Amino acid sequence: MVGPRTNAWKVYLAIGLSLLGCRILDFSTAFDQICMSLSAILSLAGVISGPCLHRPSDRRPWQWIAVSGAFFMFGTIARPYSVHADGPGAFVADGLSLIGYTACIAGFLLLIEIRSIVDRYALADGLTVCLGVACVLWVAMIHPALQAGHWATWISIVSVIYPLCDVVLLLFMLHLGFTTAAARRSTCFRAVSASLLFAFLSDLVMAWSTAHGNRLGPRWADIPTLVALMFIGLGALHPSMVGLGAHGASRVQAWTLSRLGLLVPSLSLPGLLIIGVGGTWAQQERILLAGSSLISVTLVLWRAVAAVHTAARAQEDLEHRVTHDALTDLPNREGLSRTIAVYTDDRPVRPDLLWLLALDLDGFANVNDSWGHRTGDQLLVEVAERIGTGLPATAHLARPGGDEFLVLVTGTCDEARDIAESLRELVSEPFEVDGMDFVVSASIGVAGMPVGEDAVGMLRDADTAMYRAKAAGKDRVVLFGSQMREGIRERVELELALRHAVDRSQLRVLYQPIVDLADEQVVAAEALLRWSHPGLGNISPNDFIPIAEETGLIVSIGAWVLGEAARTVAQWRREGCVAPDFAVSVNVSPRQLRDPGLLQTVEAVLATSGLPAACLVLEITESAAIDDFDVTVEVLRGLRMMGIRLSVDDFGTGFSSLAYLSRLPVTTVKLDRSFVSNFGCNRDDDAIVRAVHAIAGALRLGIVAEGVETTAQRDALRTLGVPCGQGWLWGAATERGEFVGKFGLRAQEPSPDPA
Repeated sequence: MVGPRTNAWKVYLAIGLSLLGCRILDFSTAFDQICMSLSAILSLAGVISGPCLHRPSDRRPWQWIAVSGAFFMFGTIARPYSVHADGPGAFVADGLSLIGYTACIAGFLLLIEIRSIVDRYALADGLTVCLGVACVLWVAMIHPALQAGHWATWISIVSVIYPLCDVVLLLFMLHLGFTTAAARRSTCFRAVSASLLFAFLSDLVMAWSTAHGNRLGPRWADIPTLVALMFIGLGALHPSMVGLGAHGASRVQAWTLSRLGLLVPSLSLPGLLIIGVGGTWAQQERILLAGSSLISVTLVLWRAVAAVHTAARAQEDLEHRVTHDALTDLPNREGLSRTIAVYTDDRPVRPDLLWLLALDLDGFANVNDSWGHRTGDQLLVEVAERIGTGLPATAHLARPGGDEFLVLVTGTCDEARDIAESLRELVSEPFEVDGMDFVVSASIGVAGMPVGEDAVGMLRDADTAMYRAKAAGKDRVVLFGSQMREGIRERVELELALRHAVDRSQLRVLYQPIVDLADEQVVAAEALLRWSHPGLGNISPNDFIPIAEETGLIVSIGAWVLGEAARTVAQWRREGCVAPDFAVSVNVSPRQLRDPGLLQTVEAVLATSGLPAACLVLEITESAAIDDFDVTVEVLRGLRMMGIRLSVDDFGTGFSSLAYLSRLPVTTVKLDRSFVSNFGCNRDDDAIVRAVHAIAGALRLGIVAEGVETTAQRDALRTLGVPCGQGWLWGAATERGEFVGKFGLRAQEPSPDPA
């Protein structure tokens, strides 16, 4: 927001430039003194007001700079009178100015301290630059001033102290600039740097004038001082002054072109001056300059060597991070792959004596979900330590990520299996974390080195065996077999073929009728996906749907099925082939429910097809409803708000279905065929069907019984009061062109709804 805080520096700059312009016009000596005094007062006001307006995190540096500004102001005002005074009065102006320099140095020291950026590399580079500047000052000003003999010794000494103080402040500014890239771009940093440079120029002019017998200097000598005062106040008033003292600034320590532009001349200056100096003190000055040059070169060499060592350590750290797990510091998959490569390339053991164990923790996700990732990480560390204690000295333990561990062992197949069994038993013992006991189990796959393959094949086979162990019931050891590899190859080929099935028109949507059990009229249809491969024939949905779910293809395939079903039923409605309330059911997979674009996809399908939302029923499974329950509920509520009906498929097979049913915004449940097939013949199944019917009635939900194949099942369901059924009793799923004629729906009147 633009306001007094952001505009104060503009007003200040306008006043400062006005005073500078008046001084440059050069009216009279008295007027010059007035301009200088007003500039000093304005600068002090800016340094005091800036921290009060912008409120930096720590005001102490600016308070010291304000103190220095006050002493500079009094010293500036007193200088014309102090120059012509005798005795102690002659030292008043210089004394005030030197106190000001001391306070200013203290302020910059505090600025560096609160930023916590004291960096040895930046300090070395700054010292190198300052040594070069100091050498020039010594040869050009300090030594001549000390030898001039125009004034008392203390006056000559004081005159050269000012530039030396500026060199110290220059070191501080270089340190800030070298260590923080953002600081160099801020207006505050540039204004303060300009202030120091103009103060340095003013002090050089005064030192030169003093060395040549003029303590006041030429009339224009106070202009650099006036500019320096203006810039220091500008830096304090600009809003960017807050960032100059910010904590934790990023560091930039590379030898950039701008930094080399300062370092290279600074290194060259002592040598050039050694060649150029002469006179009585030439020998002493050459020794001094040679010492300065040696120090500068030493600093640069140390900087270069330190940078090389730092780069080497950084490379080692990077290499370690690439090959090791951050949590347990064990080798990761890449690190273990390199170890396997050493065994296979250098051949210390035969490949048939090299075995890889892939261990995955069962139930670990429950720990993260219930107690948080911090507890889960501690448990992983405990597991890693325990596994390490149960391995032979020649084994290699790795953690590729998550709750999986890899173990590389040498020996026979039986020895590898025995190690795996011992690890499984070891992991099954309780772990204590944060005073609580946790029990997990391990599914372990064991694989040897495949003939003609490398570490990648070994890792793949071990993972395959481990997943087979989990699928077989978990907490067990499975040895990889060649038949598993064939299964993987078939699965990969099937996945590749599935990716092209839509484009090649191999996927079809069939429709199975849903009937009203009271009069056995077809009231709806379920859209079922089928795949006819030209080479493999008809592929069961049980084979390709899981692949589509795992790879994410189910999202695009599901959207295609939804669009096909909606367009088909919308066309039947327009042609009067079905009743106005005829509905189509489409299955939605768990992956689709997690897709953030599902709502937009359904909305677009309804809009393009013209199918009313009330004629679309989306079926979800119990597992999909329970996983990520809160997210699922939000998605389902969005669908219900659109007017779409929702159904729970295979109802009754999930252990928590009744607990979640009341919280789901569903309209229908589909009774699983496993209960329907024995209804009327099995007492337990009868009880389940009656319980589901009662619960659905209490929640005002519709029921569809799946898998109805006999008239006895139909009659029993009709007697119970189940409204709708679906199954082979009325027919299998058929093509859309056959569905209308087969089930005799053309007798319906055309729908008045143009949609």
